Amino acid sequence: MGTRFPIQIGISNIGILFTTTDMDIFIQGRGAMSEFLHTDVTQAVIGAAFEVHNTLGPGFLESVYEEALSHELKQRGILVTRQVEVPIRYKGVVVGTHILDLVVDQKVVVELKAVKDLAEIHTAVVLSYLAATKHPVALLLNFNRLRLQYKRLAFTP
Repeated sequence: MGTRFPIQIGISNIGILFTTTDMDIFIQGRGAMSEFLHTDVTQAVIGAAFEVHNTLGPGFLESVYEEALSHELKQRGILVTRQVEVPIRYKGVVVGTHILDLVVDQKVVVELKAVKDLAEIHTAVVLSYLAATKHPVALLLNFNRLRLQYKRLAFTP
């Protein structure tokens, strides 16, 4: 079994790690997906990401998918900000910065990858982004597969 992260994605309150070809999610919470924060935004981003993937396919650099997804979201009337600089704090001191790929509707962090397969470290890094930004929800999208791979992550401190 994979590492358990403090994320909330749920269908039930069973506390196990689900693994599929599309997602690795530790379920912690109850109720349907619609009860979770910003489901409308995450569903819109996933839909746009499928459109980008279906049009371009795998094999390009992350920057190509970032540009295409940003364009697709804007065409759909969704606010998207690219390359968002975030200060990283350690015990109250800024020790560095990180650049987020996308922030959608000022609510959802979107991290894009073009890798063979998403690894646990990719999930851990996105959870760190959520902790640093105080955004509650993120999407991790991998375009370098025959089928779009994605994870919806919600940080619960």
